[in-house]
Amino acid sequence: LDKTINFKIKQGNFYRYLLSDALDFIELPLKEHNGTVNHYWVFGILLKKENIRDKLIEELLKEGIETRPFFWPLHLQPVIKDISKENKNLIISEKLGRNGLYLPTGRHITPKLQKKIVKILLEKLREI
Repeated sequence: LDKTINFKIKQGNFYRYLLSDALDFIELPLKEHNGTVNHYWVFGILLKKENIRDKLIEELLKEGIETRPFFWPLHLQPVIKDISKENKNLIISEKLGRNGLYLPTGRHITPKLQKKIVKILLEKLREI
């Protein structure tokens, strides 16, 4: 478990390094919060430009890069909507749900491949 966690932290930190000059386009996950270290079980980015996430995912897939959108906010999922009688206004959760995506991670994603992913990601972000 420690070996896997250390690998994921190293991989996440390398993505952070590669994306450090792209902060005009994206928000990166926190490296640490209140003394808790991010283990990067996934590496999510938040796009600063609204409503381009799905187009970006499509463009990356054309280049052979599989990503996936952030989890949809629970309060907007049908089963929760049916249970809840309250009309919730959770704008931050909704923004994350619309504009966040996860980059590929795992043992098969080498540093060389991370560089390629980030290069193509940034090219596509500048085009959209």
